[in-house]
Formats: sequence, structure tokens, C-alpha cells
Amino acid sequence: MADEQESSQQRRHFDTALLEAFDRVRDELRDEIQRSEGRVMTAVEAVQERIERSEVTHAGIHAAEGESRQIAHARFEEFMHKAEIAAAKRDGALGIIRFSVDLLGRNWRGIVAAGGAAWFLLGGVHIQVVAS
Repeated sequence: MADEQESSQQRRHFDTALLEAFDRVRDELRDEIQRSEGRVMTAVEAVQERIERSEVTHAGIHAAEGESRQIAHARFEEFMHKAEIAAAKRDGALGIIRFSVDLLGRNWRGIVAAGGAAWFLLGGVHIQVVAS
């Protein structure tokens, strides 16, 4: 009976020591996981900040490219317009007529719309509403 009690006490002591060891390992793992989560979250936040900065930079690059493209197009159109006028002057009356016809041909929709609006506003168009 004494052997059984001693064996039972040893088993309890062993079980207690084993549970304490498991608790220590669990606590160490929990701490290590928390440290790892902290490192991962710090890295994720750093990546998010870099992505946000690159998005702002990327958008700025696109805006600058668009602005410089518009400026280049405007300069080119101005150059072409001046070249057309210079060619028309150089060709004399025929060049001026050709320039005018070309200008009318490129802008005919706007001219027709403006003429239609003027005709409507000046009373050339009458709208009747008939009740049935």
C-alpha cells in the first residue's frame, strides 16, 4: 500500500511537472506567435505604405504625361494651322479659297448646329402643340 501511494505520488508529481512543462511551452509559443504577428503586421503596413506612395507617384506620372501630351498636341496643331495659313497666303486667292473650304469641311457640324439654333431662335421654326 505504501508503494502504491508512493507510485501514485510520483505519478502526480510527474503529471504536474509535465503539465507545467506544457504550460511553459504553450506560453513560449504564444509569445513567439505574437512576436511573429507583430513582425508580419509591421511588414504588411510597410508594403501598404509603399503601394500607396507608388499609386500616388504613378498617378502623378500619368497626370504629368497627359498634361505634356496636351501641350505637345496644342503646339503641333498651332504649328499646322500657321503652316496652312502661310501656304494659303503663298498660293494667293486660290490658297485662301482652298483654306476656307477646308476649314468649312472640318467644322461643318458646328456650323450647321449654330445655323439651326439661330434659325430656331429667330422664329424660323414654329412648333404647334395640338391637344387631342
